[in-house]
Amino acid sequence: TIFYFYSASSMWPAGTYALPMADSGCPEAGGFTWYTGHRTEELERDENRNRHSPNIHLKTKIGNPEIERYFCVKNSTKADKEKPKWPNGKYCIYKKGDLCPQDFHKGSVLWDDDNRNNGSNRNSKSGELPAGRYNQDTMIYFCCMTTGSVEKRVSLPVNKPFYLLAFESTTCQEVQGAVYSLEYVVFDTENSKNQDEIAYPYPYGANRGQPTIHYCYYRGKPFVLVFRKQSDQNPTYYHC
Repeated sequence: TIFYFYSASSMWPAGTYALPMADSGCPEAGGFTWYTGHRTEELERDENRNRHSPNIHLKTKIGNPEIERYFCVKNSTKADKEKPKWPNGKYCIYKKGDLCPQDFHKGSVLWDDDNRNNGSNRNSKSGELPAGRYNQDTMIYFCCMTTGSVEKRVSLPVNKPFYLLAFESTTCQEVQGAVYSLEYVVFDTENSKNQDEIAYPYPYGANRGQPTIHYCYYRGKPFVLVFRKQSDQNPTYYHC
C-alpha cells in the first residue's frame, strides 16, 4: 500500500496580501476566501517585444502589445488568530491594504504603458487587485522579505501550486516539501519618454530597461510511505 502526503504548513500566513495566480487557480485557502482579479495592460505598440520564459504556469495571456495577468488576493484578517507570520527569507509578494504583513518592506513598480497621441490606451481591470494604481499606467505595490536566506527552507502550504516573486537574484526561496521552477515575463513598456519607475524593494529584474518580473513557481514534492509485506516490520520512506 502506498500513501502520499505533504510535509509543510497547512495555513497561509496572517495579513492581507496577494499572490500571482497559477494556471491551476488559487492555492487552497484554509479559513478564508481568496478573491480574484485581473489586469490587462496595453504596452508599447511599435514592434512590441513582450515575451515570457519557455515554460510558464501563470494564469496569463501574453500578447503583443497586451499582457493580461491574474491575482489571488487575501483581503481580510478576520480569520488570522491562529495563523503564523510569514517566514524570514528573501522573496516578494503583492501588497494589499494599508500595511505589509509583519517583517516585510514596501516597494513598488510603475509600468509606463502605451501612450497614444491622445494619451489613451486599452488598459482594463476587474475584480480584486493588489494595492496600486490602475489607470493609463500600471503601478503595483510589493511587500518584500529582505532578510534571511533563500537556502533555508520555509514552511508554506504546498498542497496546490503557488507563486512567490524572486528577490535580489534568480535564486528562488527554498520551500519545505516543494520543488520550484523560475519563470519570467518581459514587459515592453512605452518607448517614447518612458517613465517606468521603481521604489526599493522590488522583485528581481523590475529595474531593467524592459521590466522583467521573475516568478517562482512551487509545487508540492510528496513523501511516499510504502508499507511492505506483513513480515517486514520497518516501512520505508521515499522522497520523490
